[in-house]
Formats: sequence, structure tokens, C-alpha cells
Amino acid sequence: MAVNNYAFESSAYPVTLSLENHCSIEQQEVMAQMMNSILGDKIWHPQADMIHIPSPEELKNKIIIKGKKLSKAVEEANDDDVSDEDEAAEVPNNNEGDTADGEGNSNNNNNNSQTQERRKSQVSESKKIKLDRQLSLITTMKSVGLKTVENNPEPVSNFTVISIGESKTEKMINSSPNNLNTITHHRLIRTYPSGTRTDSSNYNPVPFWNHGCQIVALNYQTPGEAMQLNHGRFLDNGNSGYVLKPEFLLSDEHFGLVTGANNRNVCKNLKITIISGFQIPKPNDSTKGEVIDPFVKVELYGVAADANEFKTKVIENNGFNPRWYETCVFQVTVPELAMVRFTVIDQDRAMDDFIGYYCLPVMSIQEGFRHFPLFDQYGAPFKQSLIFTHVTLTDA
Repeated sequence: MAVNNYAFESSAYPVTLSLENHCSIEQQEVMAQMMNSILGDKIWHPQADMIHIPSPEELKNKIIIKGKKLSKAVEEANDDDVSDEDEAAEVPNNNEGDTADGEGNSNNNNNNSQTQERRKSQVSESKKIKLDRQLSLITTMKSVGLKTVENNPEPVSNFTVISIGESKTEKMINSSPNNLNTITHHRLIRTYPSGTRTDSSNYNPVPFWNHGCQIVALNYQTPGEAMQLNHGRFLDNGNSGYVLKPEFLLSDEHFGLVTGANNRNVCKNLKITIISGFQIPKPNDSTKGEVIDPFVKVELYGVAADANEFKTKVIENNGFNPRWYETCVFQVTVPELAMVRFTVIDQDRAMDDFIGYYCLPVMSIQEGFRHFPLFDQYGAPFKQSLIFTHVTLTDA
């Protein structure tokens, strides 16, 4: 009901509803009936002769359901099994530890080999789920693993989202970034946190955005740096809708940019003067009568060559109107991908305490004197708490 009522309050652009399906066939049928009943005509159904996914402009006020989908032949017949490989947890392969020293007679090796084959078969079966035909019919964006695309001799449908785990995507970024960029030119890529993150922690989303990944899934329930960067990235358009990739991420000519190489002569100098703060709140665990000792940390995110940070001096015993008057200058080689995060911190003898932050893309910063409002760790704005700055962005 919430999706139906509020999906398009902030933006008319399409909403993707991603299904993590662990239900029985009977419950899946109920899911399909409920979504058809509640969402109705808002559910997007591609035309039979459609080859390419329409643009977001063409899909305004539509809901795209993403999940597992039966093949066309099976969809016209009945329920069946589908692979759940793309959502498998990323865990280390412990099969190498079957023998203590890696040696043994041929019978032991054969037994180990057979045991491993049985395990693989069991794992393969565990990754199979039954899928209801009605649910498959309303699912218009099929979720597949990277192997499905790599190993399929036939072109995979454009109506797919390739789900790649955090670890595998990081390996691609480090070993074959051009290959990943090429895939994102033609396919929708979704990355998700590793299954080994049992504490629901997050990974840094910036490198994934820098390489063109369209959907970078995070654990929204966990506050911290990743969620603050995510908040800042989507301030670019008023905190609603979609953010367009820079032009060079759509061109084969400038892949070197994401690793820091820059031949476009667009380097910028970002000069920020932290002047003062106003009504800086105390940390949540402060004792009554405690007065904070605030300082500001300015961090630059983007390509590896642009990573940088600066800290102001500490102003003791003044949270009402601390004055820093300190300036930092960052050289930004790829400004279209760069983001800046301001963090206000209370210096403490035992451990410094986070107070608030503000994060935004470098290319969204307006020059001159600026007030940046502060947000708490959960992304909620403080009342009247801000930092006063002066910003210039000039050609390097």
C-alpha cells in the first residue's frame, strides 16, 4: 500500500520494486494477486515486440518489478525451478581444506573429489527455488548472475539486471575495470553487500558509482559513512529521482578517468574556508553540563587520485558559535565524480564523538559564502545547526 500511495510523491520517474523471494508457491501466488490488485496499471508490462528498455522519461509513474523470472517457454506452461545464484552469500570456499597436508593416496584423492562433487551438487540444489507462473508474469526485470551473461552463447535479454556481489565487483574494479565499464554501457548492474557482513555493515559505494554501476544496494538500516555518501550523491537532484552518469562514463574513450588518468584538461581547484559554526549540538551520550570541543573534517571522495582530507583546529568549550577561519585547497582531477563530506566532531580524551555531517557532489556546490546544514548519523536534519563557509571552484 505504501508503494502505491507514495511511490511518485517526490518524483514521477519509475520505481523499481526488487523482490527477495523465499516464499512457497502458494504464498507467491498470493503476492502476485496482491500486487496486481493494489498496483494495477502502475505495473509496467513491456510490449511483445519491444527490444530495448524504454527511457525513464517514457516510464513515468510506472513500477518495474525486478526478481526471478521463468523462461518464456515455461512461463506459458507452469511453475518451475529457477536459479538463485545471484543472491548467494559471498563466503570463502573451504573445499581446499579437505586434507591436512594436501597429500594422500589416489583412493583418498578420489574420495575427496567425489565428496566435493556431492557438495557442489547439494549447493546447486540449495540455490534452486520454485517460482509461481503468475508472479513471473508480473516480473518484468529479470535478475541474473554474471555467469549467466558470461557463459550464455546467445545474447541475454535487455530486460535483465545483472546482480554482482560486492567482492566480485571489487575484483573486477581492480583487475578489469574496462570490462566492467563496457558491461555497464549495455546492461543494468546491481551490486549488493557481501553475505559475510553479518553485522549489516556497508561498503564504500563511490568506486562502484565511478565504474558505472546503476544500482548500488546498501544496508539502509546501518548509519555511517556509506549512507552519508549515498545521501549526498542524490542531493544532486533535490534528493529525488535519478542521477545521470557523466558523459564520459558513456564513452569508450575515457575509461582511464576512473583510475585517475585525465586527458580532458578539466582539473579543478576546490578552495574551502571553514569560517564558523552555529548551534552545534552535543553528542547523544553527553553528560549534563558538558561543553563540546568541535573541529571540522573535510573529505574529498572520487577517483583514487582525488582522495584527500583536511582537519581544522579544535575550538575548546564552544558549541554555540565556534570560529575556525581555516582554508583547504583540493585539486580535483575528475570533478564530475567527486564528492565532499563535512563532518563535525567533538574531540574527547577517550574517543572523538561524531556530531553531524553534510555531503554533496563537488559540481553541485555553489561558489561564495555558503551555509551547510548538518544532519545526524541517521540522515535527519538538525534544527538550525550549520557550518558557515566560503567556497571557490576554479580551473587548475
